[in-house]
Amino acid sequence: MTRGWISWSGTEAFAYGERRGVDLSLLRQILDAGPMASTVSRGRLAKLLGR
Repeated sequence: MTRGWISWSGTEAFAYGERRGVDLSLLRQILDAGPMASTVSRGRLAKLLGR
């Protein structure tokens, strides 16, 4: 099976990273710096990181 690029939302990427043991604050920095970042996505990720 070939794995191609999948368009994930920040929330999905965050949930995946959480399950895989990724440093979530680093993941947040990466997602916030990406081309799809927005005020809404930054707010959602901050909320997820704070729970």
